Amino acid sequence: MACNIVLLCSLDTKPREAVFLRECIEALGANCVVVNVGYGRPAQADRTISAADVAAAASSDIEDVRSMKDTGAASTIMMQGA
Repeated sequence: MACNIVLLCSLDTKPREAVFLRECIEALGANCVVVNVGYGRPAQADRTISAADVAAAASSDIEDVRSMKDTGAASTIMMQGA
């Protein structure tokens, strides 16, 4: 039976790295879902939970998170949503 792996990553800054890791994980026979916790410019990849969905899970709006001056607070919201 294949295991399931959740890969938390910032697709706004590391999209190629996330895709590479997902492909490596899947090549080993595991299922992989990418969760985009990046709150910079919009980004998406196949089989990804979007940054907007992550922010919504933390009862926030991604555009509000993106406009925050406090990056620590923005990161905290995204981690709560993840």
